[in-house]
Amino acid sequence: MPERRTAAGAAVPFAPPCRPPSQKRHSRAPMVSGPPPHRGYAYINQDTTKQSKPNMKPSTIHRLAPAVLWLALTPCNAPAQGEPPPAAKSPVPYPSGAVPAAPANATPIPAPVPAKPPRFHSSGTELLPDTVLDIDFPASVIPADQVNSETPADLIKTDPAIPGKGIWTSRTTARFTFTEPPPLGTVVKFSIAPGHRYEDGAGIPSGQIGTKTTPSFKLESWPGLGHGEREPVMMFVFNDAVTAATAGPFLTFSDGAAGRVPVKTGPLYYKDAPSALSSTWAARWNRQAGEKPAALKPDDIVPNVLIVRPLMPLPTGEHWRVEVMAGLPNGAGTATIPARLEAGYIRVAPLTVGNLRHTGTGADRVALHVSFSQAVPQE
Repeated sequence: MPERRTAAGAAVPFAPPCRPPSQKRHSRAPMVSGPPPHRGYAYINQDTTKQSKPNMKPSTIHRLAPAVLWLALTPCNAPAQGEPPPAAKSPVPYPSGAVPAAPANATPIPAPVPAKPPRFHSSGTELLPDTVLDIDFPASVIPADQVNSETPADLIKTDPAIPGKGIWTSRTTARFTFTEPPPLGTVVKFSIAPGHRYEDGAGIPSGQIGTKTTPSFKLESWPGLGHGEREPVMMFVFNDAVTAATAGPFLTFSDGAAGRVPVKTGPLYYKDAPSALSSTWAARWNRQAGEKPAALKPDDIVPNVLIVRPLMPLPTGEHWRVEVMAGLPNGAGTATIPARLEAGYIRVAPLTVGNLRHTGTGADRVALHVSFSQAVPQE
């Protein structure tokens, strides 16, 4: 039998490899029978009385059986005695872990579709007490028996943080209302808080969904109350409460050619107020929420109205008006008028003699009658 030698020079028996299954079986070898071969070994039927072919002689089978038995009991790919076992193969089937590209005709596996975010809907261009704020979700969030119930308190967030609540008007729609008025002149951001899910368990995308801006603090109207050209009286109506002490320094009568005249401001009482006047910002929100306004007394002050008049009679001028400076604050000091504006238009004509005549009174006396374009002191 041929011999093999190790690296140290020792002779070891030669171990031929097992015959691959695809190799054609030798014509003179006996047929294998019995149970299936165990992995790594081969078995033969040692019953030498059974021949695989009728024309084989018993003497031939007896001569081949020992060699075939030695070959079959040798482990497949077993290392020679004294040699180290072969190194384990890398589990990575591709060089450097690279994965071959998919065939051109392979059907791609679709990526998971992310959940759609809610949509923000509102009425009007500004955030007013009657503005409708709806959040529409693309899928059902609650079961049908929870419609008209309140949403989780942390579902809808506002920046700045303003107290409010949400009501489910349907399984996919929440309507948000403020429980306190948002400040004037404020951009309110609406967002969905993280950690909420649709009814099927999918996560609701969080983040900002819309913005809405409240109107700025402003002067809404300035009707005149008469009292002549030189001493006009005007009623300034604001969209929120205001005080005479803080507003006065921001008001002045002005004419480009004639100069400026300070103003005198004062309150308006309900007994002197017209029947139709706008309310304060907070009163409008309370009325929208269904709250009844407090009973008003005749001597109560109208909180959002000022009476404005010149501190002295206006000189002759063609374009007298009241300048309202930027920064005039509301009563609470939470909002100011953002830009300068002008209110009213007053023309003060020069003093002229309209008519002059005389009459006799007898006894050589004459009465002179003079009419002026404006009222003049009697003395």
